[in-house]
Amino acid sequence: MIEYIFLISLIYVVVSRVIMRRFVNYNYLNEYREKMKEVNKRFAEATKKGDQKELERIHEFQKKEIIPMMPKILKEQFKSIFIIIVLFSVAIYVVNIMDTTKADDISFNLSKGESYSFSDLREGVYFLEVFDNGNRIGYLIFSVGSKDSTIGLVKEIKKDEIYVTLEKEKFEIGEEVVVQNKGKEVNILFDNGNSIFLYLGLPFLEFIKDSYFIFIFFVFINGLVYSFIEKKVKEFKKKSDRENKN
Repeated sequence: MIEYIFLISLIYVVVSRVIMRRFVNYNYLNEYREKMKEVNKRFAEATKKGDQKELERIHEFQKKEIIPMMPKILKEQFKSIFIIIVLFSVAIYVVNIMDTTKADDISFNLSKGESYSFSDLREGVYFLEVFDNGNRIGYLIFSVGSKDSTIGLVKEIKKDEIYVTLEKEKFEIGEEVVVQNKGKEVNILFDNGNSIFLYLGLPFLEFIKDSYFIFIFFVFINGLVYSFIEKKVKEFKKKSDRENKN
């Protein structure tokens, strides 16, 4: 499933960039940015020197050059936002259709002093997502079987009035798993062993869970790679053109 999400995100990045280049006037947008950059630089220097005449010239430049560009700039920006929203919605729709892991999720409430048990769990890593009034507090993560987990296991969540815990982090196949609530009432979502997660192993981000957030991550990474390749291709073309002229 991770591979399919990556492929969909790659297709989304490439298609969105191609369509944007086709329908959005980037030359006009770049011209506007360059003029604004020039205005800001001149304004900062004039303000620092207290040059009133230069400030008046900048004001005239804005009226003649910048303000007339605004309607078309807004139109181009709206087109780019519209394209992104449409393509992103389609991509997320496809990802959600392909993600069948949530079909057997179990949701239940636990009041203080109550417990909930699971049995006959197959080998793997399991997530118990803990919510307080709709707000996610964190994950209880445990493993079943001898297979080592790549992510850190978590046997308890203790925050303010919330205290949800497991007996341990690792269980044998066939062993009963009991989650206990020793604090205020919470809602728990159990993934039943079919959760999608992307292990990163970073100090600040150990893993990304759920197809939606994994897709966002892949879009970000693929977008950076695409921009890097696009930049290098442009540099190569410019270099080739210069060599051909010489």
